[in-house]
Amino acid sequence: MTWTQDQLIKYVEERKNEEKIDLYNEGIQEIPVGLFKECRNLKILDLSRNQIQVIPPGFLEGCPVLKELYLSSNQIQVIPPGFLDGCPALKVLDLYRNQIQVIPPRFLDGCPVLKVLDLRTNQIQVIPPGFLEGCPVLKELNLYRNQIQVIPSGFLEGCPILEELILSDNQIQVIPSEFLGGCPALKRWIYK
Repeated sequence: MTWTQDQLIKYVEERKNEEKIDLYNEGIQEIPVGLFKECRNLKILDLSRNQIQVIPPGFLEGCPVLKELYLSSNQIQVIPPGFLDGCPALKVLDLYRNQIQVIPPRFLDGCPVLKVLDLRTNQIQVIPPGFLEGCPVLKELNLYRNQIQVIPSGFLEGCPILEELILSDNQIQVIPSEFLGGCPALKRWIYK
């Protein structure tokens, strides 16, 4: 089923007080601006397995208690700056299997309690310096199957409790010598 904008708006409006909205595999192609602006109780939002190409800026404004956001298996190419503004409670961000090429620097700054970040199976080529600085409680980072060639120095600074890091199936040539120095809690690290 492919939803019209009006059907989608009506569906969300009818569920604006719920803690979970599941729009998994619903044929959604576009997220209307302001769609979730009145979802003050929303904790889990699943928009996986759709055909979403563009994330509208501020589409999560009005979701102050959102804890889990699933956008996997879409066709997202760009992460807009500030798209997570207004989500200070976010713990899980799943952007698995999209077409993301660029990670905006500091796009996670508004997510101080983020614990799981899944960016595997995208087309990311460059990791911007400091993109994890706003994630002091990050425990899992998955960048499997991208096109990353270089790991920047200080990439993991600010992630003292990171436990799992997956970088396998990339094109990494050199790992900086101090790369894991700031991760005393690391239990699982895969890069080949």
